Amino acid sequence: MIRPPQKNKVALFSVATALVLLAIYLILHFDHGIRELLKTQMGLASRADTIVGVLRLVSFAILAYLLVRALNALIFDLVFRFRRGFEAPTLVR
Repeated sequence: MIRPPQKNKVALFSVATALVLLAIYLILHFDHGIRELLKTQMGLASRADTIVGVLRLVSFAILAYLLVRALNALIFDLVFRFRRGFEAPTLVR
């Protein structure tokens, strides 16, 4: 059975958000272990700290992007359409 595109978008968004939240949890939970592994493999503590910091930054940036997309969909797809009766123009978005 073929789903409408809107339901596919919601499912894809939900899966992407769940994966990013899982990645953030794993990075935060295994922070010390990742640092120790990188220190033993690379030998320098500062590089290990930098790599873990970049992993955190990238994962939080992806989560922020997904949250902005969710707010955009909530405000302009749902609220604007119910109040005005039509979709918001691209310039307004």
